[in-house]
Amino acid sequence: MDKLKNYVKTVIKDYLKKELPHTTLPGAMVAVVTKAEDRYYTLKILDRNLQEDKNFPEIPSVASNVECEKGELVVVVFLYGIIAPYIVGRYAK
Repeated sequence: MDKLKNYVKTVIKDYLKKELPHTTLPGAMVAVVTKAEDRYYTLKILDRNLQEDKNFPEIPSVASNVECEKGELVVVVFLYGIIAPYIVGRYAK
């Protein structure tokens, strides 16, 4: 029975990862602004320890009405499960 449970868990995890990747991500994340130019930003997603998250590429050309500076931490959400972050605001420690 344990083998069946493990198999089912593996199949479900694989399905979620491939078909519904947004369900495996937190609702909001912290990112660092690596480039800021005319309200367009390049972001690097951070993990819960505020270290670079290697699972995400650097994300360029993120438009925002929130004014940010290079090196600033911001809170982002991924709308509809696609890697197109929306900057909610600055991250306050």
